[in-house]
Amino acid sequence: MNKLNLTFILVLSFFVFSVSCQDDLFNKGLQQFDNKQFEQAAETFKQVVEKSPNDYVAVYNIGLCYYNLKQYSKAVDYFQQSIAINSNYARAHTYLGISLDYLNRSDEAVAQLQKAIQLDPNNHTPYFELGITQKNRKEFAEAIKSFQTAARLKPDYYRSFQELGDLYNVQKMYTEAIDAYQKVINLNPKFPDAYFGLGNAYYNSKHWEESIEYYKKAVELDPNWTTAHLYLADTYLNTKQYDSAILEYQLTIRLDEKNAVAYYGLGLVYNNLNNKPMAKQQYEKLKSLDSDLATKLLSRIG
Repeated sequence: MNKLNLTFILVLSFFVFSVSCQDDLFNKGLQQFDNKQFEQAAETFKQVVEKSPNDYVAVYNIGLCYYNLKQYSKAVDYFQQSIAINSNYARAHTYLGISLDYLNRSDEAVAQLQKAIQLDPNNHTPYFELGITQKNRKEFAEAIKSFQTAARLKPDYYRSFQELGDLYNVQKMYTEAIDAYQKVINLNPKFPDAYFGLGNAYYNSKHWEESIEYYKKAVELDPNWTTAHLYLADTYLNTKQYDSAILEYQLTIRLDEKNAVAYYGLGLVYNNLNNKPMAKQQYEKLKSLDSDLATKLLSRIG
């Protein structure tokens, strides 16, 4: 699941400073966290808690350390302890919800995120994370509303618009998807996922040339993105640009030699070019990868 990556977005200023922030030990923990020394930071904050057992921020920070270490059960324990000290601490409810979602406890996750929203209704983060959980539960209409609220509260946070674009694509709302992805690009023109999403929106609405333009931009920004190369190849196939399709399918296979769909597409290209020997060569390679797809290709070759 596509959760917020605190390893990259949490910086020193993210922590809410409590009274103990003036303590050298607390500041040492902050510095360790900022240096991504999460295990050391957790141990340092534990020493802070030994001296100040009611320091709910220090307890919360221990939870954040374990969250970044992907030890979500431990993170849950510390977030719950922080809430036990201060039940109105919205950040702890938010990241308790995120951690619970990682543990596939989505009902509990929703409850915690909704509590965070109740406590801090102008913070985009719990709305965004609630949207992620709802998306994972395939509650797409509810997820769209959550991401829309997150985007309204923090209009410079491009990931809310990216999630909206992806959901609009799923819901076949292609005009809305294109608008959302364009907003992502305006905020972060180097983000390949937005161009890939635009490629999908145009592809799904059968605007092939536009989809080619954006898939090409996606692979330009991320040359090793196998799926983007594959989708670009498929679009070249659909538009009968066979030489370009061959190159993209071959590149996909170089990146992922077991990509059955790429062999299938390459076989279709050669078949359309009436190159039966090369088409059958793809069939032979495909048999051990995906027998159903191999049979489908053989039926096309004849």
